[in-house]
Amino acid sequence: MTEAQRERELQRSESEARDIIHDIDRLNTFPENKKSRWVWELLQNAKDIATENGVDVTYELKDNDIIFSHNGSAFETKHLLAILYKTSTKSLSGDDGTTGKYGTGFVTTHILSKKLTINGIHQKTEDASLRKFTLNIDRTAAGLDEVEALTRMKQSLFTAFQQIDKIVENPSDFITDLLHSFTYSLLQQKSMRLMD
Repeated sequence: MTEAQRERELQRSESEARDIIHDIDRLNTFPENKKSRWVWELLQNAKDIATENGVDVTYELKDNDIIFSHNGSAFETKHLLAILYKTSTKSLSGDDGTTGKYGTGFVTTHILSKKLTINGIHQKTEDASLRKFTLNIDRTAAGLDEVEALTRMKQSLFTAFQQIDKIVENPSDFITDLLHSFTYSLLQQKSMRLMD
């Protein structure tokens, strides 16, 4: 790797971490009437990956967790990376029938919790094989002082990237029910108020 390539990777890594920290911090400034936007973002994302039979969604409040589930199409690696890095795989023009296009909406779901676990089905691009996966995303670094936040967010992104990178190593399986769940811990009282 050349010096310029190393520097580009370092700058990219810092930029990704800064963007996410900035967006998470911005959630705290939302007016009360915008704090429920997370509901629409999850519904919109489920709609965007509906199968030819549509998509069914459920919300479940279980103990201290809210679990949003849907039976949309399987995730590809590019979709998981888009969630992690706050990017988009959708058409800018919306010609593909999707609603979102900038990749910024999903981050609003972190108003519920800065920690998220995604359980779902992954489809390998090269052979369409299916496998189960679990991905843990931790955005808690956003609340720290700037230097520590940047260091910890970069580490958190790297850890989640490694999880995504290893998903294709999971054994493939014959899967007929495509079920995906997004679990947010509601241990903080603030998060519980958002459910009202």
